[in-house]
Amino acid sequence: MDIYEYLKMDHKKVTKLFKLFESAPTERNQLEIYKMIRNELTIHAKSEEATFYKALEKHAESLPDTRHGEKEHVGIMNKLAEIDMHKQISNTMKKLILELKQLVEHHVSEEEGKLFKDAKKVLTDKEAYILKLQMHDYKEKLLNGTLSPSTETV
Repeated sequence: MDIYEYLKMDHKKVTKLFKLFESAPTERNQLEIYKMIRNELTIHAKSEEATFYKALEKHAESLPDTRHGEKEHVGIMNKLAEIDMHKQISNTMKKLILELKQLVEHHVSEEEGKLFKDAKKVLTDKEAYILKLQMHDYKEKLLNGTLSPSTETV
């Protein structure tokens, strides 16, 4: 598995969580699933920026699309912060989560299209494999508390 397959796997996980949210039988379930979505998106963005995006920023050819992806991450994180202002599920919160889903879908579409195409031009197969290992390691450190999402830059 290389970085592209790894990122697609992460993207599919979040897509499934959004579907679970939409079909959750209770507001309590929806809130718990939203927390899972928030956690997945935060850890994904932090680890992706620290590994994949960092590697792509070294190449002029991939820099514009990488920077665009980073800006989209900021938009997603801002939407999460807006949602977090609501302490319980409401129609407003559901609307914001739908907006979040749309932001994520747009980002994934562009990333798996343009950015992956750029990356495959500048990264070797070996580098793509190593980046997958690095991203996985970074995510593990975030999950086990070795790195704090709040102290890392987005």
